[in-house]
Amino acid sequence: MYKRQEQKEQGDQKALKLAEQQYDSATCMTEQIGALKALVWYGSSDQAAPKLEHFFSEFSEHSLVIDSWFAVQASAPEAGVDTLKSLSAHESFTWFNPNRARSVASSVAARPMLLWSEEGADFLLDAVKLLDSENPILASRMVQAFARWYTLAEPLKSMIKGKLEAAQNEFKSKAVRENVQNMISKN
Repeated sequence: MYKRQEQKEQGDQKALKLAEQQYDSATCMTEQIGALKALVWYGSSDQAAPKLEHFFSEFSEHSLVIDSWFAVQASAPEAGVDTLKSLSAHESFTWFNPNRARSVASSVAARPMLLWSEEGADFLLDAVKLLDSENPILASRMVQAFARWYTLAEPLKSMIKGKLEAAQNEFKSKAVRENVQNMISKN
């Protein structure tokens, strides 16, 4: 078993070296973002940080590409709420650009372990509250991540229901308020 683990670690290091080489020799942005994703998702922050900085500086004028830069980091398997808060505090991040907001917030909805945690639920609900007055359609879509809360086991079920009930009166738009009321009424 020990030898198998050692072989896996050696294979991982080889794969990360190949990802670095692919990033450095890429002939287009698609190849670079693919290599960057491998480095961010599976490498150490020491390996990924210089490539992240380089990619950002190279494509900072291309809004949609930078949305992908945010999404790669936000969707990494190890990315938690602290990472998402750090990304949302970045100087180029704004909640009022729908693609940019989705690039970070959608990572919560895509990962049930994060969505149904207290921190993850709070992060997404805070994002919905923030967006509610500026972009109620986007906020309404984001809050739909909680639509299946009633299928959770206790105590998660009660926690999420409590958060939705507490938040429903804070929403100003009809779209979000009705979505949350409909969700709460399912149980």
